[in-house]
Amino acid sequence: MSDRGGKTPCYVGKRPCGCVVAAVVDDGDDPKDVAKFIADLVKRGMTVDRSTVDEARKLLTEGLKCEHQPAKSASERERFMRKTATPFLPGFDEEKAR
Repeated sequence: MSDRGGKTPCYVGKRPCGCVVAAVVDDGDDPKDVAKFIADLVKRGMTVDRSTVDEARKLLTEGLKCEHQPAKSASERERFMRKTATPFLPGFDEEKAR
């Protein structure tokens, strides 16, 4: 398993407004999980771009403050984050990003 940092490749999910709100590491360990994650982002109407873990952390820090399309409720946001960024981007601290 890689160290999942720095230049490790990942994919980021962008809302139509351009804010990045999700990311998944693509280190080759779980290709099926990465594919499922990307498919879920596309199904939610997001565009998916390739990035690095370092860049994704920066983008998520700003994207999670997105006010263009706020979640309908705090619980909806929490469910989405539990399913997306938090377990898939080690080293990203959502609380510090807010």
